[in-house]
Amino acid sequence: LLENPSKSLFRGGGSLLRIFGIAILMTAVMTVMAVGVAADEFIGTELLLTAGVPFVNRLEIEPGYLYDIGIRIRSEEPDTAASFAVVSYAAEGDMLATSEIQRGLGSAAEWHVVGVEAFIPEEAEYAELVLETDASGRYFWDALTIRRLDRSPSGVAEFWEERLGLYSNVYTGLVVDGRSVGASRGMSPRIWSESGLLLYGGRTAGIGFVQDVGVAAYGRELTPELMTRIQADPAYPLMLPLVVQAIGVKDPARTNLVVSDIDTERILQALAAYDFFARFAVVILVD
Repeated sequence: LLENPSKSLFRGGGSLLRIFGIAILMTAVMTVMAVGVAADEFIGTELLLTAGVPFVNRLEIEPGYLYDIGIRIRSEEPDTAASFAVVSYAAEGDMLATSEIQRGLGSAAEWHVVGVEAFIPEEAEYAELVLETDASGRYFWDALTIRRLDRSPSGVAEFWEERLGLYSNVYTGLVVDGRSVGASRGMSPRIWSESGLLLYGGRTAGIGFVQDVGVAAYGRELTPELMTRIQADPAYPLMLPLVVQAIGVKDPARTNLVVSDIDTERILQALAAYDFFARFAVVILVD
């Protein structure tokens, strides 16, 4: 889904490419999640982070387009979580749009790709990559990916035909059935594994997105209308949900769901074929 791959996406000199020497992977393949990869197979670039203190770097991306942006990251400590955001600003410094997602990093021996889709408004002067973690320590990352997505019918069809040719099952979104555990609706739901790994925490996707759409869609039944949340694209109406059953809740408000470790592995394997979390393709069933 890459449009005009030869055109540079960086207009200035303050990019991560210059500071860290990370290769920008300009391919037509969506960001995938590296699961269970030994830490010594990739060295990466060391980054010292303090809990709650964001690392910020400017990405001067061409405005007016939708991008898929991600990095591969791991922590030296197990069970840490990372918040990954792309924030767009006007020339005067006013914030225009934000897309943010939270993902757990698993064990210290695993690499994970954290990605998010972000539309850069026409009036944006620049965008920033913001990385924040919940634990201080040494982190390693590489493979910064910035892909401009071709949303034309032909571009969307080409992408999905390629995906379907590579994988036997390509899930377009996640459905978590929380009805049996008394799950409730929430503005910032999280999905956890049975063993404590944060799988999904779409804290914000821009104020307008949260208010109008939400980081997860809710319903009592998986109706055709609700299924459109996990549709591949209006121009390519493929809908294949990965449906899992919640086994519990994690907070008094009952908005944070827990799924089994077996279903966690199914989710991670599905993300390797297509990262539906990056575009908030999540449905939660509640009573």
